[in-house]
Amino acid sequence: MKKAPAPALLVCPQVFADKLITLAMSRSAVRLDLSNYTDAAQYRQDRREIEKQTAGLRVAIRRLSFRMENWPVETSRALEAAAAGSRFTYDEMGNWQYTPGQYQPTEIRAAAAHLIETADRVAYQNINAV
Repeated sequence: MKKAPAPALLVCPQVFADKLITLAMSRSAVRLDLSNYTDAAQYRQDRREIEKQTAGLRVAIRRLSFRMENWPVETSRALEAAAAGSRFTYDEMGNWQYTPGQYQPTEIRAAAAHLIETADRVAYQNINAV
């Protein structure tokens, strides 16, 4: 099944990136459901994993911020390209959505960091190819 083509963006590149960051960093995205855990140890393990993923995402966001300050259009296009093969989708207003695999709280921040890192590599290659 072919994936639908990405919509043309009607927002500025910085807003597009900010909306992705807002989705990934929102507290509701990583709210754990206690009914999914049989003991406190599993719960604490997932909390620690989310904390590690949050740290990795913050590093990726700093890189993204640098690219957006210097090359906003190229970086925005790289984000669009990176999203094509991921669980992230967006509409023409730059609103992002995430389709979880098994359990969104334990995967969304790692997926967002991977998306941003992929976009960073693509943007770097495109900027230096000119």
